[in-house]
Amino acid sequence: MQHVHWMLPGNYQDLDQLRVHNLASVRMRAAIALDACSERKIKFTAGDTIPATVTQVVVGKIGSMEVDQRSKAWLAQLSSAHARGSTILVDYTDHHIGFKSVMSDFYAQVLKQADRVVCPSRQMQSMLHECLAEICGPTTRPDIRIVADAIEVAISAPK
Repeated sequence: MQHVHWMLPGNYQDLDQLRVHNLASVRMRAAIALDACSERKIKFTAGDTIPATVTQVVVGKIGSMEVDQRSKAWLAQLSSAHARGSTILVDYTDHHIGFKSVMSDFYAQVLKQADRVVCPSRQMQSMLHECLAEICGPTTRPDIRIVADAIEVAISAPK
């Protein structure tokens, strides 16, 4: 059975929390993935801890709180999951390796482990592609795909 786990800071026993999360990328990406998995009868979990039964891991936003500890824990779990045959996908919605932030080191490391990277636009794809050559080398780069953000609000005619 397929099992997708979306890595996010915290614990999500109630997956409906994803739909009202304060981060737009969680509402518009993880919650939509939850719906798609539900329709296809694919098990979906979310949070800091990767279950042993997972077949695909999506790395969402790590966040800046306690990033040093969380980064070590996530990278170790991702390495173990990958060794068990899980596919690692990074949902790269902010360009943290393009400028120095407290999350830059984590993203540089996780991109080396990734099988695939998803980003929200062609612009982000282009910027990431340039950085990956330096981070991963010329031959071991992950595949980069675009999944545009869903529109969260109803579109209405101007008045």
